[in-house]
Amino acid sequence: MNAFYEELRENDRELRIIRNGNHSYRPHFHINVELLIVKRGDYLAEVNGSQYRVGDGTVLLCDSYDIHSYERLSDGGADDDCVLIIPQRYLSRFSAYQHGRRPSTPLFRDGALCELLLSLVDTVLLAAGNEYLVASTLDYMLARLLSGSALVEVEEGRDVGLIRRLLTYINRHYREPITLQSVASGLGYSAAHLSRVFHHFMKTNVKAYVNRLRLAYIRQRLAEDPKADITPLIFEAGFGSIQSYYRSRNGLEPISPRR
Repeated sequence: MNAFYEELRENDRELRIIRNGNHSYRPHFHINVELLIVKRGDYLAEVNGSQYRVGDGTVLLCDSYDIHSYERLSDGGADDDCVLIIPQRYLSRFSAYQHGRRPSTPLFRDGALCELLLSLVDTVLLAAGNEYLVASTLDYMLARLLSGSALVEVEEGRDVGLIRRLLTYINRHYREPITLQSVASGLGYSAAHLSRVFHHFMKTNVKAYVNRLRLAYIRQRLAEDPKADITPLIFEAGFGSIQSYYRSRNGLEPISPRR
């Protein structure tokens, strides 16, 4: 699985609901809480370096800044599932209740709970124009999830914090002439250590990831202005030459900067 464009969504206030789609997303993280609700389907997920099988009657909870990805394994159009991305403006009660703790596992196997959550998505969240009703429903959904798991104090490994710093640094500087060595120098780590941590979480190398961000930047700019001259965009995106752009474009599948 190749690296997905990481975006923090720090200022994203929109509730996102993606119902019955092909939910295959490369490793990424953001400040918002993300739920994968699967009444019927089969996914392979990874949260902070640990793998989980998300099958029928399962909910996956990805908390703020969890590095997560999932890949759809089942074929056909019979899946009954939903991805819910909940912005911070709806999470004050959830965060206060957790008080720095997290569920002992991000995976909840409960078919009845899945049916309830999807029913609320369909009958309330997708239909309601009432902001108070939406907020109250999300509070209830998250409370039901937390009630099914013990909360534990979080003691994250240093590598989890490092990959967040690394992705944030790259996301801010990818349009500059950065390399693994320059990133390592900027963060104060050895290039070998950063390479190992990056590949563990992202399943690719820093150079390929950076080039994917640059390709996504060019694609977004061309979508905004189809008549734009691509040559200056190539250098604006951070490519050192036109040849390096075409090598990257032909060797890497471009990734979308947003879902």
